[in-house]
Amino acid sequence: MPDAGPSPIASLVQSPGAVAAPGVPSPDQAGAPPAAAGQGNPLAALIKQPQAGGPPTPDHAMTKAAMRHFGAMKVRLEKLLADPKTGKENMRPAIFDMAASLLGDGFMTMPKLMNEIKTLPQEPADQKQWLQKHLDAVSKAQVNVLDHHIAAFPGSGDWKMDWANAPPSAGNDDHPAVMDSVLKHYQGQR
Repeated sequence: MPDAGPSPIASLVQSPGAVAAPGVPSPDQAGAPPAAAGQGNPLAALIKQPQAGGPPTPDHAMTKAAMRHFGAMKVRLEKLLADPKTGKENMRPAIFDMAASLLGDGFMTMPKLMNEIKTLPQEPADQKQWLQKHLDAVSKAQVNVLDHHIAAFPGSGDWKMDWANAPPSAGNDDHPAVMDSVLKHYQGQR
């Protein structure tokens, strides 16, 4: 199958308005020449472990939105990867259903969905790799955001007190806006 160029996670792991961080390789470009690294991957800044002098720690609302966003994607991707037909049969209809559920739950927009679906391979084995790459990137970004947050807000060790003292966070209606701020936060566009 011909390579369609960089296949960023795009819609499945981003909220509207995100832009790739220059120079940060995506999981799709492992081993790619340095010039191609980071092109088009909205999570590139989240996948990369935060460095000293990097972006400030995400606040509680940003962290909660990121965990909710990545968690929703991981559940759906893991379910598809666990299906015994994955890698053996055409999973496009099931992947389309997954994308539609992400769209319906407010985790992606129709334009982003359409752009990402263009990167979906035809061959079952390639579809499995496509799903796995998305899951790997989502998992790594989730861990990095949480590690970054925990480093600044380690908590008291008493979860009841921490829960009671936690600041209110954005409601579900604000999820796309908060996720957009998370991506901009890590890309230095605050």
